Amino acid sequence: MLIGGTGPKTLALAGEIADGVILDSQYTVNTLRDALGHVATGRRVRGETPFSTVLFLACNADQVDGSASPYLDAGVDTLVFQPVGPQTAMPELITAVGDEAARPQPPRR
Repeated sequence: MLIGGTGPKTLALAGEIADGVILDSQYTVNTLRDALGHVATGRRVRGETPFSTVLFLACNADQVDGSASPYLDAGVDTLVFQPVGPQTAMPELITAVGDEAARPQPPRR
């Protein structure tokens, strides 16, 4: 079970009782660290169990290149690229996301 949330209490609750957290596209890399701190508070109560962190990343094709690494480095394990802009730009976004996914990523900490 994954819980989506934005407030500190909901994020801590997700860390405590869920198998993962879903974060919306409002987060920058810096604000993501704060959010994951709240999740970690709840995780301390639960202990060491598998946990997934999903982040929606609002972007267009021009913003995809290199955008994954900072979020993955901060602790996200699943990125969902959320399209912004006209629907006619979807083919370019899909190509850009595919290129990003195919690019070798450095090992994560």
